[in-house]
Amino acid sequence: MATSQHSPAPTTDDPGTTASAGARYEMSPSTSRGPLTGAWWPRTRDLGTELASLVEALDGSLGHVVHATYSPPDWEPGTRVVHYDHGRFKVGNFPEDDTHQVLLNTSTRMVTLMVIPPDTTAARAQGFLTSGSAADNRSSARELLSQN
Repeated sequence: MATSQHSPAPTTDDPGTTASAGARYEMSPSTSRGPLTGAWWPRTRDLGTELASLVEALDGSLGHVVHATYSPPDWEPGTRVVHYDHGRFKVGNFPEDDTHQVLLNTSTRMVTLMVIPPDTTAARAQGFLTSGSAADNRSSARELLSQN
């Protein structure tokens, strides 16, 4: 079973929820060998705001984030540098990529998170958080998100 390290998912599909309410994510156990390290359900498509919230929530548990790479279709165009309470890091994108992933390069390891679209219903998102962080998951983010 996945180690739960996230703010609880809201019980409603409230589109007015703000990013300051905490990052919604689950991480795979350290024994996982699948293609994903976990799953993340951002509240908006604002990459800078959402990554800052996620990194703050991780609170150094994965090491200091030094760079992030993202899948462009998941986000609004924008930021190249993310500022957060304890520093900043650069971001780049996978050209012409649609993998629904964010890669976080940290001082200790690389983390690959499935990005669940913000407009996903709470029930579906909770299922994606669970499946994307399962220790026995062998599916890509794209494969998981395409399942009904």
